[in-house]
Amino acid sequence: GANGETAKSIEIRQIGALGDGSIRLGTVEVETGSGERHSYFLPLSALWGEENLQFGAPKLSYTLAKVRAGPRLGALIDAVHDERLAVGIVERMRGSEEVEAVDGSIVFHGTAELPAADQLGPVRPLAVEQSNVSIAFGDTLLLKFYRRLRVGVQPEIEVARFLTEEAGYRNTPAYLGTVEHRSSGGDSTTLGAAFAYVANQGDAWSALVQALGRELDAVALAANASEGFDTAGVDASNLGYPLDIVERLGLRTGELHTALAIDTDDPAFRVEPVTNQDVRHWVRDTEEQAVTAFKSLDHLHKDAPERARELIGRLLEQRSSALEAIRIDPDAAVDGGKSRIHGDYHLGQVLLAQNDVVIIDFEGEPRRDIGERRAKSSALRDVAGMLRSFDYAAWTAFDNVADRLPDGVEGAETMAHAWRAHAARTFLKGWRDGAADARSRPESPEAEAALLKLFLLQKAFYEINYEVANRPDMVRVPIRGVLDLLEEPAP
Repeated sequence: GANGETAKSIEIRQIGALGDGSIRLGTVEVETGSGERHSYFLPLSALWGEENLQFGAPKLSYTLAKVRAGPRLGALIDAVHDERLAVGIVERMRGSEEVEAVDGSIVFHGTAELPAADQLGPVRPLAVEQSNVSIAFGDTLLLKFYRRLRVGVQPEIEVARFLTEEAGYRNTPAYLGTVEHRSSGGDSTTLGAAFAYVANQGDAWSALVQALGRELDAVALAANASEGFDTAGVDASNLGYPLDIVERLGLRTGELHTALAIDTDDPAFRVEPVTNQDVRHWVRDTEEQAVTAFKSLDHLHKDAPERARELIGRLLEQRSSALEAIRIDPDAAVDGGKSRIHGDYHLGQVLLAQNDVVIIDFEGEPRRDIGERRAKSSALRDVAGMLRSFDYAAWTAFDNVADRLPDGVEGAETMAHAWRAHAARTFLKGWRDGAADARSRPESPEAEAALLKLFLLQKAFYEINYEVANRPDMVRVPIRGVLDLLEEPAP
């Protein structure tokens, strides 16, 4: 997680074992040069037999080392890719078992809806994820292993359980069980969780970027074919599936925020009023993101990739205007409530499923600690995250087309702008319908608009800082977003 730092020390620890001991539950403990301590889940499994080390062995790509016991040779693999681990964990969840660990115990919990072993179906790993690993059992169950381990309540499980068992929200995978390490001192660390499997056509990010790319291709080709191409005739309001799913996505998002704001006795989910102090905190956080971003852009400007240099210059010229736009009147924005939110909401956290959407991954922003990810906030923070994701989708699709069809760039750029603006309006319409009765939504349109613009700026400056550190060539996307917010009315 701290990929910009050196590792001062690395230690592999065993926390438990399953079955006959051929699967060991372990962690990798890392101390960085700055003194940060990270813990990562790395269960290990021994596959005995020299055939497991030969070319074509099914688990060769997950092999970490050769292993020997007397005359026997085998492969030591990352056990999340060993079906025996996944099956063993789900079986123990069904029995809500507890097994002895090196320090404390490994505790399994399953709900009454967890399918029986003979109903699970074949085990298969899903596509590689950045942070975690998901294993599917047929079309019935998804088992998710968490790589970065943190002591305390895992927000994704807490929210999934609340949405499943108390709020009855149907457009997220139902919570079915957990496995956690409970130390002798009473600390709990979640290792994995089980959810209902949702048949889907992939995530919304991939689907929308590909579909929009095809539309931009068509516009660019038309512009290439005609010197008199009229960009004023570009219309983004009548595009087909999946680009027409945006209003449904807004509706489901609004319904999610309504579900997270129901009347409850659970203090972790009880809605609290937005206060002047909350708004001041949000403004201060946005200012800090902006100041850091401008410092980074000052350093990057001369050496920036050519396509980003002009945009960086434009934003640096508007430094004062940007900081002034952040400083909203706290009293004018005190309205509505704070509730639990998704916390890291973008198109990659949404699955397309039979002309509907399913919202997944309630872990929150991975760089924030558990306390920050469990904190209540304005639902408009999620709304801003999704609007910024539309922006990224539009410019990712545009850049792909511009590289291939540079002569049609004007028409494609006009269409990208048009789709992004249409998607924002359509999503907000759906969200306002779905959140019409949400106890967390501001009643005043003025307060809603002020907070939404603040969170959009906060997210865009956060993105600038991320891109400067990781993908400098992509920094032009969030810079465009900030410039649009300064130069155009809020959506």
